Amino acid sequence: MSQAQADVHARRLAERVEDIEFLLAAGESPARIPSRLGLSGTAITRSMYRAGRHDLARLFEPLAWRERPRGTCRICDGQTSKPTTTTCWPCRYSPENTQRKAS
Repeated sequence: MSQAQADVHARRLAERVEDIEFLLAAGESPARIPSRLGLSGTAITRSMYRAGRHDLARLFEPLAWRERPRGTCRICDGQTSKPTTTTCWPCRYSPENTQRKAS
């Protein structure tokens, strides 16, 4: 990355931090800020960590976690913890399912 690109990136990041600080000071909730800025909670969290503003990043982490993709359980159609997992935790460890796997 050239120096000019790095300067533009740093300025854009500083402006984003300033926008978020302004919205929080104005009383806007962290849950509404991503839609006001046209960003995802994940994008805001990552950019706040890159800017060294861990205090602001932690405010948006719950939104980022809710945005994570989830898989679907093949037994009960519930959500799994990871997109690659095929069964949810209750189905995987319930007695009737563990007996079914053993036989």
